Amino acid sequence: MNVGFLLTDLVHLFARRFTVQERMGLEIADTLATVLEPHGVAVHLSANHLCTPMRGVPEDQSKRWTSFWRGGYEDEPAMRDEFLRTVRGR
Repeated sequence: MNVGFLLTDLVHLFARRFTVQERMGLEIADTLATVLEPHGVAVHLSANHLCTPMRGVPEDQSKRWTSFWRGGYEDEPAMRDEFLRTVRGR
């Protein structure tokens, strides 16, 4: 199974729907946990929210991030910290 292909398709599947970032992250985490049955799942979404700029209000700080945990990532703060350091490039 090409996991990179699965991840891209999964994100596109849930992003096409009318949704919010938090619901999309939960759906991605739950689907990965169900399909792959791993010891843990970590999902980190970073997105520009367009609700304010689309109404004509200038906003430079519309980027928001959310993270979702399943399995070992829920139970181990050290695993979450390491994951977040990796995805944030620190």
